[in-house]
Parts: sequence; C-alpha cells; structure tokens
Amino acid sequence: MTQRSVEIERYVEQVVDGRHYKGHVTVGGNRFDYELAFALPVEALLKLEATTDDTEFRRRFQVTLRRGDESIALTRDEYGFFVDFLGSFVLRFYEHAQTRDANQGGLGAMIRGEGLFGVDGMSARIGMNETGTCRLTPAACEMLTQPKFGCVIPSA
Repeated sequence: MTQRSVEIERYVEQVVDGRHYKGHVTVGGNRFDYELAFALPVEALLKLEATTDDTEFRRRFQVTLRRGDESIALTRDEYGFFVDFLGSFVLRFYEHAQTRDANQGGLGAMIRGEGLFGVDGMSARIGMNETGTCRLTPAACEMLTQPKFGCVIPSA
C-alpha cells in the first residue's frame, strides 16, 4: 500500500533550550497536546549511538501525549512514531537560526527568566507553527484511527 497525504498542524514552544519542549499536533481532525523532554541536551544526545533498548530509548526521549485532559498510554510502536513525528519537528525548531539567535543576549535572558528581565517579571516565549500535509504509512494511518487516537484519515 502507498502512503497517504494527511493534513496536519504542529506547534512547538521552547520550555528549556535543547532539553524540554511542549506544543500540540493536529492530525486527522484531533488535537493532541504533547511534551517532549530529552535526557541530555540535544547536542550531546545527537552524539550518542542509537539504542534498541526500550527503557533507554524512553529515558533519552521522554514524550507525553494528551487528548484533552486525558493522558494517552503509548505502546512501543506508538511511542516510536510520536518521538520521530514530533522529534524531527522539534529538532528543526531547535536548529533554526532564529531560535539559536533568540536564545542569546537580552531576549535569551528573558526567555530563561534571568537577569534584569527576570527580576522585573518580564518573560518571553518562542515557538514555531507548521501547517500542511504529511505522508503517513498505512501502519501509521491504522494506528491513528484506533479509538484511543480517534483520527479520521481519508482513504487514499
């Protein structure tokens, strides 16, 4: 079977540069809120060898997914899908020149709540939004149409 083109929206917001991100993804008519945290800073994580150990994988990439107020327990394959689907997007945001620049100087201090800006109660957030289509495999489409996700994905 061939991949299907599905309308998506992804949003990411930095919580801690290189370590913790949150946002939402809309796919198949459903919105899911997520948090993605890394056990190590992105730069260090990219230098590690890949692992096939599930426990180590979940330690390195900590993803939580919610639909409304309900947390969604993810199987091994579901977990891998969402780490890849969200992680690649978060990594593009992290590596983007504007993100790197924003984390420097006065704006960076305001984002971190540090220095004069933090003392004065000022804060800033940075994020990125993406809308468009995404090519999903038949297995991913089947997974997302299960009741716990409830996505509606049109036939090819």
